[in-house]
Amino acid sequence: MFRLLPIALLLLLQLPCPGADMQFPVGEEAHYKIRWGLITCGTSTFRCDEVEWEGRTMIRIRVQAKSNWLVSSLYPVDNTVDCYIDPETGLSVRLEKNTSEGSKVCRDILELDRENNMARWTSTLSLIH
Repeated sequence: MFRLLPIALLLLLQLPCPGADMQFPVGEEAHYKIRWGLITCGTSTFRCDEVEWEGRTMIRIRVQAKSNWLVSSLYPVDNTVDCYIDPETGLSVRLEKNTSEGSKVCRDILELDRENNMARWTSTLSLIH
């Protein structure tokens, strides 16, 4: 269930962007409850804001998912996915995914070099004892 959020964000990256005419709702934030049947398992937050990244102003879309105390006692989940978008082109330039699920902590970074038509992905995984 929590693993679907990064996949959904990655699918959004594939959508065609109209470029400079694209408007992002900077400052907008949405909160959701994550449920499994009648049981609330955690929360998710979607946020869009302006940030400085490598000396440039970018649009950051952040998706966070966190299990509640009940689920965390069995399988704690605390995930954050950040997508950095160039406001001039409307195209994504970087995706950072930080996941903490159970005993696994993972950090994935996808960097998109649009000028050279290249992408670089790095991933680290560690186990919590």
